[in-house]
Amino acid sequence: MLYHVLDNACRDTQQGGITLTLEPKDHRFQLVIADTGPGIPQEHLEDLWRPWMRVWPERSRLPGVGLAYVFAVMHDHHGQVQMESHVGQGTTCILTLPSARM
Repeated sequence: MLYHVLDNACRDTQQGGITLTLEPKDHRFQLVIADTGPGIPQEHLEDLWRPWMRVWPERSRLPGVGLAYVFAVMHDHHGQVQMESHVGQGTTCILTLPSARM
């Protein structure tokens, strides 16, 4: 799951790089992955989780199933995933999972 999110961030990132943040939040853990890529138009954000969806088909030969997989895995583990993006400013993926008791 992390591979797909990080692969997208690495492939699309321009100068400035990628920022990863992991922090506890209300009995959950939140992993925030932010990039400085081209961003995603707002009208495509809800469609990202559909299989075969590719916002920028000319930038990748991959089939566009990675984020659908991420969404399914997060759902199966009682987590949440959301994407925030602004064209020209980059994209942030927020993965929130329940914390496990040790």
